[in-house]
Amino acid sequence: MPIVQCPHCSTSLNLKQAPASGKVKCPKCSGIVPVGTAAAGAAKRPARPAPTSRTIDPDDDRFDFGRINFPSASGTTAVSHFPAPEGLTAYEGPIPGDPLEMLAKKEAEESDLGDAMITPAAPKKSPKVLIGVLAGAAVLLIAGIVGVVMFSGGGGGPKVDVVAEAMKSAPEGYTAHGIQGVVCLLPSGDDFNKLPSMIECVAVKSSQTGTDFFFGAMNGGKREIDAEQMRKKAGRQLGGEILGKIETKRNGYSGIKGILDGSIFLPRMQVEIYHVDQRFVVIGTATPAFVTGIPSRSPLEKEEQEIFFKSLKVGPMPGWW
Repeated sequence: MPIVQCPHCSTSLNLKQAPASGKVKCPKCSGIVPVGTAAAGAAKRPARPAPTSRTIDPDDDRFDFGRINFPSASGTTAVSHFPAPEGLTAYEGPIPGDPLEMLAKKEAEESDLGDAMITPAAPKKSPKVLIGVLAGAAVLLIAGIVGVVMFSGGGGGPKVDVVAEAMKSAPEGYTAHGIQGVVCLLPSGDDFNKLPSMIECVAVKSSQTGTDFFFGAMNGGKREIDAEQMRKKAGRQLGGEILGKIETKRNGYSGIKGILDGSIFLPRMQVEIYHVDQRFVVIGTATPAFVTGIPSRSPLEKEEQEIFFKSLKVGPMPGWW
């Protein structure tokens, strides 16, 4: 009758005969006990000591892998926790070299590094940067002062009031009108200066002869324009078409003259167009004789036109130009 000893709990087992499988089950600890040839092979391996407590580990046959709680990927220290069946003490860590502890430590270090990259420390401002900022502010201040002087008309030279100068020599019954630094004398009469046009203008119907007088001026830009461009631009501003573009010269200014036709707010009239010192100027008259086609013998009509055309003067550009 063979006698074997359980390698798990050291219980002696009396066997009637050796089992064919070479293994028996210990009735005390339910451990597997090798018999015969299997026992000889098992003797070569050191016997695993019997558990001294109710703590188990993943190598135990009764370990429940379905109840493992893995630590979250947070910056807290990882704790290995392997739950055991009811009635037994669970295995808890961390233990030296625990892979979960090493993984959690690595994630915590990477998290700290990411936060540092997102919110870097503000660089210190060097004295050179501060000097540059102050210099830029000084330049802006100087530019603002220069702009105020320019737009207020303070160019260093004496201011010229072209309207006041024209009124000193104006005949009785005439009024000087100034637009964009350009001046012209118009006879007394009914004026209508709110015309639907971009060009700033004034129009008067003489109370003496019934002649219509028109005077308008606007910013013409620095680029010089030819006769055809002047003709088209005047037509657009007066809401009609300029027929003809005969070159003319008036008071030292070169321009063109023609007939305004089809205007939506002015009668058919003779006009002269000039582009002088960045000012675009249009002047024109329409006598009753010109409108009706009947020649007039009134000397007053001729006198009004002569005073009107000869008074045209392009003065200095406004200070705010």
